[in-house]
Formats: sequence, structure tokens, C-alpha cells
Amino acid sequence: MNARARITLVLLFFSICGTAALLHHYTRPPVEPPSHRALYAVVFEQVQAMRADDFGSAYMRASREVRHSFSLPGFREMAKAEYPALMGARGVQLGPVRVRGERAFIEVYFTGNDREVIPCIYSLIREGATWKIDGVKMLPHWPAGVRLSGVQA
Repeated sequence: MNARARITLVLLFFSICGTAALLHHYTRPPVEPPSHRALYAVVFEQVQAMRADDFGSAYMRASREVRHSFSLPGFREMAKAEYPALMGARGVQLGPVRVRGERAFIEVYFTGNDREVIPCIYSLIREGATWKIDGVKMLPHWPAGVRLSGVQA
């Protein structure tokens, strides 16, 4: 086979692949963006479960990746070791939500018994038709007395 025939075959191959990719992109059903209320519910339910020492329920709201990384006893120990201030917080306020495709990020503010505010970013991921918590990043604490606005839970 000469060079010209090879180039023609390669170009034909890429043309077919490109056409297939475009057809797939434009013919797949649209994915509804999640409501903020649905995302808030996932976070609030996990927080409530952890506060009630129901780590089985909290564990089921974690993503596959988290459940792959931790067994239920490991998840319980990790949560108690890394997030005791969140579980013992006297109040929780849910802030802004950002959705980027299959991921969502929620600002969550925990108020400790000393009235110190612990801001966090919850990362959620879509798994099928549901949203699961994929991680929590605690940010530097705010001093007592800082006023917050948002949905209080």
C-alpha cells in the first residue's frame, strides 16, 4: 500500500471517529441539573447521621471512591479523628452551590459550642441518579461572633 492510500485511510478513520463523537454528544439525553435542595439534603442527612452516631447511614451517602478507600469501621474512625468539631457542632448553615457537570461543591458552615465558625467545602459527585459526598475540605476557622446568612439546619 502506498503512502497516499495510507494517509487516505487514516483521514477516513478520523472522520468516522469525529462524526461518531459529535453524534453521541448531540443525541444523548440532556442531564437535568440537580436542585440545590436535593444537594443540601445529601449533606444534611449525612451530618445528621454522624451526629446521631449512625455511621452506617452516613457511609451510604459517601461516594464509591470513599467507600472503596474506607471500610465502615475505617470511615467511622476517620470521621471521629478528622472531623470531631463538625460532629459536635451546635449549628450548620448551608451556603452557595456550584455545579460543574457531574460534580457539585457546597459551602457549609458549622458553628461550634464556642461560637467559632468552621467553614467547609463539600464535594459531591453524581453516581447514576443520585449524588454522593466525595470529600470535605475544612477551611481555617473564623472567630466567634461572625454572622452568617444562608439556610440554617
